[in-house]
Amino acid sequence: MKKNISLILSLLVVLTLASCGEEELVIFDKTPFIQLENETGQTTEDSNPVVTRVFLGSADNPNGTTVNFTVTSSDPSRYTVSPASGVIEIPAGEFSANITISPIDNLAVDGNVDIILALTPTNGIPVGLGGEGLKFASKSIKIVDNDCPFVIADFVGAYDLTMTLGFGFIYAAGTYALDATIQAGTLPNTLVDPDFGYLAASGRAAVPVTLLLDGNSLTAVMTGGNFTFLDGSTVTDAVYAYGNSPGQRYFTGESAGPLLTCTTSFTINALIRRQDGSIGQRLTLTYTKK
Repeated sequence: MKKNISLILSLLVVLTLASCGEEELVIFDKTPFIQLENETGQTTEDSNPVVTRVFLGSADNPNGTTVNFTVTSSDPSRYTVSPASGVIEIPAGEFSANITISPIDNLAVDGNVDIILALTPTNGIPVGLGGEGLKFASKSIKIVDNDCPFVIADFVGAYDLTMTLGFGFIYAAGTYALDATIQAGTLPNTLVDPDFGYLAASGRAAVPVTLLLDGNSLTAVMTGGNFTFLDGSTVTDAVYAYGNSPGQRYFTGESAGPLLTCTTSFTINALIRRQDGSIGQRLTLTYTKK
């Protein structure tokens, strides 16, 4: 009878304990071992990190346990690993620790990245369930590229335009849902909104505004001529809107968001300024291609 009880206890393999609302795997066996919590993971390069727990299968862990691991892929520049040393410490009295792989967002169309996270036997501690086989010894992680091929011609066409005015001048303050059309500019890498600020609907002459791609940042900036206002301020992107001296109005760019290639959208913050330099209207234009 005693032999049977001893045999049953020796065959007890897995016991799951709840601690602080999280489950920790504690495995009783004569030989300690290490393993990963799962075998696959995925994220997008502009999304959350992939966090993987490393489990220690042991009856106790009085002095802490060091575990070695490797991370391999075709392009290590696309992510960071923590701990970066390839060594993780499972603290004394605990039975798991985390390895974190964080994607790096970029503007390049460089495809997905496949990563292999693998444990290696450390200090005589084997990898795998009970030290037998390679169950959960490695994990395949995919980082999905969130960028699309950038083609300037893709931005030409009909858009939904959301125009938000900080205060009234041509229109009352508020947000307006409008339609817009973006055309190809005469210069390379330029786009044109022939009715910037939707002036034609207000009864004023339309103002064509050229949007220039700013280097590799794919940022839309409003371009125009140099103008010095009566207050002495000078801008390099002034675009004549309407009116006669001394009541002339000029569009000037304030800031712009990136051109989002996958959704073909962008945002421009602009001002309508009086000839004396004061602000007649502050507006935000958000273009989303139909």
